Amino acid sequence: MNHQDENELALSPSKTVTLKDIAEWADVSLGTVHRALYGKKGVSEPLRQKILAIAQEAGYVPNQAASLLKRRRQRVFVLAPGPGMSNRYYYDNIWKGFRDYAEELSAFNIEIVELPYYRIAGNQIADELASALQRYNGEVDGLLASGFLNSGERQVIQNLSNKNIPVVIAADKIENVLANVYVDFDTTGRIAAELLSSQLPA
Repeated sequence: MNHQDENELALSPSKTVTLKDIAEWADVSLGTVHRALYGKKGVSEPLRQKILAIAQEAGYVPNQAASLLKRRRQRVFVLAPGPGMSNRYYYDNIWKGFRDYAEELSAFNIEIVELPYYRIAGNQIADELASALQRYNGEVDGLLASGFLNSGERQVIQNLSNKNIPVVIAADKIENVLANVYVDFDTTGRIAAELLSSQLPA
């Protein structure tokens, strides 16, 4: 590792080096760092050696990651509309992006439960959540939900948040959850119109 960015690696004596630190210094994901440190597949040999060198120079102690993996498996529900005729482009990409990121988390002790719903077929959010909670005996450690929600659906999700289960909402808004990623429809519409008009012949 080059020492040209010494400030970047400067750590106080009491600072514990973490996987996140190594990932930032190597400019890779946490999952890639874990795979490199533990000899798992999916990392090229040059990148593995780079990560190992950074970890060694920073004084990283691998047992910290091992203790993390010994913890109880975390279960996260992912609730979003399944791709259909009217939203196949949008939600196909939502699911693809989510699955790509979930792959990065595969090295950690996290179970992802996908819960696609299709309102047109009578497959509702409340039904999906109730079924999943029954299937897993109410044991869920987090919820990621995407899509536009009606008042009843918001209440069902709010009930989970009220039980101190972290909830992240994308494309809508619910009070008192961990995070809301809200869509600015005006900006989105203007960008879409600009892109479309740029493709039209004069």
